[in-house]
Amino acid sequence: MRRFFYQPAWLDFSIFWGAILAGISAAVIVQMEFGGYDRLFWPAVGGLLVVIVIASLQVASMRMTLTPQALVLGRVFPSNRLIIPYASLHSVAIEGHTLIIDTQVYGKIRLVRMFQMQKLTAACAQAGITVTLRKGKSSIV
Repeated sequence: MRRFFYQPAWLDFSIFWGAILAGISAAVIVQMEFGGYDRLFWPAVGGLLVVIVIASLQVASMRMTLTPQALVLGRVFPSNRLIIPYASLHSVAIEGHTLIIDTQVYGKIRLVRMFQMQKLTAACAQAGITVTLRKGKSSIV
């Protein structure tokens, strides 16, 4: 069983990380307006901690797991987890930093910023999944 971190498609990725940056920026602005440089304004610090915890949970929970029977895409809430049996996979392709999984049930799923693409490709081959490289820059060396 191999696990890999992933982020959702570009649009969701951009919205989520934009909201995280906006939350951090808002905490800094509130701190500067109410606390200044000389003392901490605890509501701003609390808000910053909440934003950091949410971002950490998002990153930690978004994992792709290759089990002997299926590909599992973990989400923030366990009820949203996608379990994709290998038999229902039409194709798996890598295009730049995007992994495109075409399935029978869910259609095309795009995952972004996959690290360790070479290890992912090897683990997929070991599980019997053929990964094709598409036009564009690939992160596999």
